[in-house]
Amino acid sequence: MHLRVAKRILRYVKGTVNYDVKFEKCQNFKLCGFSDSDYAGSIDDMKSISGYYFNLGLSIFSWCSKKQETVAQSTIEAEFIAATTTVNQALWLKKFTCDLHMQQKEKKDNIEIFVDNKATIAISYNLVFHGKTKYSNVKLFFLREVR
Repeated sequence: MHLRVAKRILRYVKGTVNYDVKFEKCQNFKLCGFSDSDYAGSIDDMKSISGYYFNLGLSIFSWCSKKQETVAQSTIEAEFIAATTTVNQALWLKKFTCDLHMQQKEKKDNIEIFVDNKATIAISYNLVFHGKTKYSNVKLFFLREVR
């Protein structure tokens, strides 16, 4: 089995020898994050998988893909958990960049977080609670507070 895996790795390396990584100089070091989740992505326990990454300029420098600790009962809940994790990381990165004297000068140091679920975005902006969103009150209030 190990020999088969080693051969596969060598075939991959052989097939990607001509691929290049392009580095460009970037004057705009805007920090922004992207969040996503895979609803019930784990077949073993039906837990969702959250993922995020952060760009600084043109480069991805922070990323994570992790199984969520609880079972989400809907796609919106899975996306909320992913968004909350992403915002927590964004707050830490903001403090970290301030320690390095790399504060963003645009938009009052806001870090944009992009979420691909329209329902999650709409509910996070809507100040009226509905019965269907009651399960995620804590995460929702947290996301509204840091907005």
